[in-house]
This record gives sequence, structure tokens and C-alpha cells, in this order.
Amino acid sequence: MYYNQRKVKKEIKWKDIIVAGVLGLVTILTFFSGLQKITNYILGIFGILFYPIMILLILILIAKALNMKFNMTSKNLSYIICIAVSLNLLLHTIFVSSFAKSQGVHFSNYFAFLKSVITYESGITVGGVITSIFTYPFMCILSSVGACIVFAIALIIVSALT
Repeated sequence: MYYNQRKVKKEIKWKDIIVAGVLGLVTILTFFSGLQKITNYILGIFGILFYPIMILLILILIAKALNMKFNMTSKNLSYIICIAVSLNLLLHTIFVSSFAKSQGVHFSNYFAFLKSVITYESGITVGGVITSIFTYPFMCILSSVGACIVFAIALIIVSALT
């Protein structure tokens, strides 16, 4: 049988659709629900990036369920990831710097600061406690302005490489 005469039957992968639905439900519930403690905990861990990450995962799972293929080189993917990480570090430092200054930016306050971020006492963060693990030491050594400058330079360098 020739390739043109074969009928290719694309099956929908229901497991991926179900996982995408569950992720969508979790995203909607954290955004609209009155379950404040759960929402604060999730946003304390991931920050506001929780929503774009979940939407991206849902779209990837739906595309995978429909057997869609993506053509992307590993070089381009690594550039996109580096730009996203450096932008995340910069925005997180900008959003958290005023709260960190109010608590006093010292290495002795590191775990107290992480606790206040994970319990969402610090308010809106871009990357939550995951990003705070990396940005707080820079803020201790270089101050908030110095850390913003370092992350902005890193963003410019990575963007220039693409």
C-alpha cells in the first residue's frame, strides 16, 4: 500500500485532555475562588507566573492530545528560557524590593523573608518563593538597585545573543 493511499487516523489522547482540564480547573479555582489560604499558598510558591505557566501547560497538552508537532531547535528554546528567567528575576526584584527594605535586607532575615513570601504576606510577587531563593542573596550583597542593574544587564546580554 502506498503512502498516499493509507488513511492516517489521528486519535485524540484523552489522558492529555483530562490533565489539561484539571490544570485549567485548578487555575480557575485559584483565580476566582474564596479559598484564600490555598490561593495564597500557591501564589506564594509560584507568584503571578503561576497563571502564564498553567495556560502554557494547558495549551501544550491540548496540542499534544491533537498530535500537533512543533519545530524548534534547542538553541532557540534555550534562548527563550534564558530570556524568560532573566526577565522573571528582574521583575521579581522590582516587585519585592520595597517589602524587603521594610523588613531589612540581611542574610540573617533570609528564612523569615522566604516565609513571608510563601505565606503571601509580602503581597504580589512575580516568581514567588522559587525566585526569591535566587534574588534575595543578590539584594543582600548589592542592594535592590544593584540587583536590578545586574538582572537588567543579564537580560540585555541574553537578548543580544538571540
